[in-house]
Amino acid sequence: MKRWILPLLLCLLLCGCGDKDKNPEFSDPVPAVEPTEPEGSYIRDSETEKQTGGAVRAYDLNVEDVYDIRIMGENVLVFSGTQTTTLTRFSGENLFVTATKELNVQIQPGDAALQVTERGVVYYSPDSSELVILDGTLKETARIEVPEDVQGVPVLSQDRGSVYYCTAEGVRCLDLEKNISRLVKVLSYPGQGVTGLLLDDSVVRCEITDEKGDRSLLFCSTENGKTLHSGTDLYLVTRADRYYGTEYDVAMNTYVFGTVEQMPQMLVPTRLDAQGWYLTDRDQLISADTDDAMALTLEQYDLATGKRISAVTIPERDSPIAVQARAGKDQIYILSRSQSANTWRLYRWDASATRVEDDAVYTGTYYHEGNPDVAGLDECRAIAAEVGERHGVRILIGDEAAAVQPWDYHLQAQYRVPVLMRDLERLDMLLDGYPKEFLEAAAERTGNVITICLLEGISGSPESGNLAAAEGVEFRHEGQIYIALAAGDDLQGNLYRQMYYAIETRLLSNSNDCYQWDKLNPKKFAYDYDWEKNAARPKDQYVSGANRYFIDVESMFSPSEDRARIMEYAMKPGNEEVFRSEYMQKKLKTLCTGIREAFGLKESSEQYLWEQYLEQPLAHAP
Repeated sequence: MKRWILPLLLCLLLCGCGDKDKNPEFSDPVPAVEPTEPEGSYIRDSETEKQTGGAVRAYDLNVEDVYDIRIMGENVLVFSGTQTTTLTRFSGENLFVTATKELNVQIQPGDAALQVTERGVVYYSPDSSELVILDGTLKETARIEVPEDVQGVPVLSQDRGSVYYCTAEGVRCLDLEKNISRLVKVLSYPGQGVTGLLLDDSVVRCEITDEKGDRSLLFCSTENGKTLHSGTDLYLVTRADRYYGTEYDVAMNTYVFGTVEQMPQMLVPTRLDAQGWYLTDRDQLISADTDDAMALTLEQYDLATGKRISAVTIPERDSPIAVQARAGKDQIYILSRSQSANTWRLYRWDASATRVEDDAVYTGTYYHEGNPDVAGLDECRAIAAEVGERHGVRILIGDEAAAVQPWDYHLQAQYRVPVLMRDLERLDMLLDGYPKEFLEAAAERTGNVITICLLEGISGSPESGNLAAAEGVEFRHEGQIYIALAAGDDLQGNLYRQMYYAIETRLLSNSNDCYQWDKLNPKKFAYDYDWEKNAARPKDQYVSGANRYFIDVESMFSPSEDRARIMEYAMKPGNEEVFRSEYMQKKLKTLCTGIREAFGLKESSEQYLWEQYLEQPLAHAP
């Protein structure tokens, strides 16, 4: 993962921030809401409102292809459409439609030219090379022409006095009052365009594409064109002298923020894989995460204090795509697709009604690979040693975990303490599924124990022909057994799957049950031992219903992969249906019988976790 925040800090310190009072001015104030509201989109007596004690209202928008929302003072502006864009303004407590506008262009949420304020909307029309201004009623009031040779999109300054854009010669600024264009920065890349104005319009951000097709970002001063920073992964939002950025990752989204006067800070929410949205007008972050209980949990964090100040759970398995807050009020709007109602739904959360008392501080120093949390890593190592001792394995983290590199994969060390703490806790629980003596016996021939490496990522080497990235790998080094696990959502499945490979040598050496494995497959079926050919197999053959022979298509790669997938699914909860067919029962029984024989468990009265879906238990009565 590329780290960008230190160059960003340098950029901010070099640039500083403006002190101008820039308030966009638009014509035609928004009309007042009528005393008697129409029914609107409000869902009266919704289950969401009942279960949250009235703190969260639900609205069905009855609009197709919704993809974004913005707050317009007391109104909510909804963006919808596929090839073009429809703007719909909802007003009042019930959110009823008060204005619509059909545009002949597709406006994306991240369009640099887009501005939405209390009094109107600004967007760019590439067909006419104009910035279009709409008032609060969504009526067009003005158009600003930009040069026809503009590359990318033009961006209007906050005071509406200047337009920044790219041409073939570089970044230019058009003074609208004087109608004079000046060259801000000379650029001559095959592709280049302005993507935003930051820090009160004192910094212009450009995306450039070089001759090789590689993309990067360039930040320069709007005053003199001086380059402040260039690189990648530096998309962020700013407000006054504050910046807010997010590093996205499958294991943990890192929320980084700060000012030009302080070192970067980071927020670690209670749920590491939660999605977050900054509320820059109040220096807050809203996190959203859907749990296994089919509920959506929202949490509000105050970045100034680092405290979690409000939280609520919505009884819907929804995935928010946009979060906005109404200025001056603690009303937060969450846009999501309702799976239960199959419609676009808007939630209005009154965060003041769901305050929490939480003394924990969730912000602190921004730690990364170049600036690791040394004390935290030492604590993780101590915990890893305790967990390993408890289960009869060895667990490595940090540099030690990546020290042994298999020839066909590259192991990337994990330095993020919150991820390691979470994964160690999960690993401790998951290893309970194996008897301690079982894991010790699996590595008995090596004279050592199984070593589990917790990592940031695993990438395949080009010469090996492996996949570019892997979630888990089992390998041998100097006779020792290693299981490498990348941070991610499915640590459970990856551990169970790789652990099978670790025990397979003993299984095949001490039992004959799996030697006739091919006879458990359909007639004329053959494993292909080729990932590309395997991926091309019919996706619905032998993987469902009464004719099910395999967990999935991936299982058809090899007998070893087949058994590993069975072991993985047999140990995970909620997979009764997977093992319903007589063919899957035969395979599962063969595998379980072989494990009992190979590990000296034939007379055991215990039902092991991987035997939970057997229709006829193997455990002997005590």
